[in-house]
Amino acid sequence: MRKFANIVCLFFAAVAFAACGKNDAPEKIVVTRAYLNCNSVAKGYDTSCQLRLEAPIGVTYTATVVSGGDWCTLTNNKVTSFAGEMTTTEMGQWVYFSQNDGKEIRYATIAVAFDNDFAFELDLRQTFIEAPQEYDKPWNELPKYVENDNYIYLTHSAVLNGSQQRNYTFCFDKTKRASLWVAYPLHTCYTSGSANRNNSNFGFDPNVEASLQANLTSSYRGPYDRGHQIPAADRKCTQEMMNQTFYATNMTPQYSNFNQKRWGSLEGKVRNWVCADTLYVVTGAYFGGPYSSTIATSTTDRNGNVTPTPSHYFKVLLRTVNGKTRRSVDSFEDASQLQAIGIWLQHENSGDDVSLPAGSLVSVKYIEEKTGFEFFNMLNPAIADAVKAQCNPAAWGLK
Repeated sequence: MRKFANIVCLFFAAVAFAACGKNDAPEKIVVTRAYLNCNSVAKGYDTSCQLRLEAPIGVTYTATVVSGGDWCTLTNNKVTSFAGEMTTTEMGQWVYFSQNDGKEIRYATIAVAFDNDFAFELDLRQTFIEAPQEYDKPWNELPKYVENDNYIYLTHSAVLNGSQQRNYTFCFDKTKRASLWVAYPLHTCYTSGSANRNNSNFGFDPNVEASLQANLTSSYRGPYDRGHQIPAADRKCTQEMMNQTFYATNMTPQYSNFNQKRWGSLEGKVRNWVCADTLYVVTGAYFGGPYSSTIATSTTDRNGNVTPTPSHYFKVLLRTVNGKTRRSVDSFEDASQLQAIGIWLQHENSGDDVSLPAGSLVSVKYIEEKTGFEFFNMLNPAIADAVKAQCNPAAWGLK
């Protein structure tokens, strides 16, 4: 059976023990495995990844590109077959390829055979370049890039646990003075911490021209809050990351009790779905109608600029079913091991009602069809449609 790069298959050699004395210690068990450090997916701009090998010292191995050798090679000599010996229990060899400037995904298979009778076949696919390099990232939450002169794509990042980490990415529509979606990973490393929203200030996004944004030094005119798309409470990890959630590019005019009741309750539910594996979230605002009779089609900011109001809000979510696989969602070939759902909400004066109305729990595919955006494009193409067609509220603890 084919072993994929990011499936951790552990094989243990039998350990022979001499007559047991009380001072005898068992030998260390050494795993034999092979995997690719890119989780089997290379982006269009990538030119290399690493083949990782683990086996006892002295074991020999052969790595061969059995398909895709016209674009994929091994080691500094850039050959399609390479043999070596394990000089340590963990080693790495480089896999090289060119940037994929074509219009189709490329596929390669690398076979690794060890002389202790273990063998692996590792699949590698390289997506093609379809977005600017600054957007072309191997992040599972990113929707497919859409070319539009009115769209600004940008990722905010900050230092977390000693290194620069992504915070969130957005697609800002100049004509709406708002982002059409905000995409972000969600994990306890983001939701735990001491950051306090009382120490954050609403203001312009420093990386987007201020004249394109709504002036939100105070709230929108009328009964509309400055509604976060990525919630401040989703970024309690550091004050800098929380501060970035208060940029105007993350705000939309959201009816006050809808924001504080129904939408706020949903945000809390989403945080409860965080698992040891990462939960991927895209939150969005839709302006296409039809509008609730309780919502005006526009309001104004503090400068008097007309600011359209969304007719609907949505979330699409993706995670593993198990929740603690230590695998990236793009590594799976069985749709039943992943769970996805969409939530599509009419923007309205919802009073104190925090419930999700009938019909609001939908598939990711449904929201793709409504918005025109494509979500979770890092999924294995063989299962992507099945995953995005899911709508199983019970799996999310919803009725």
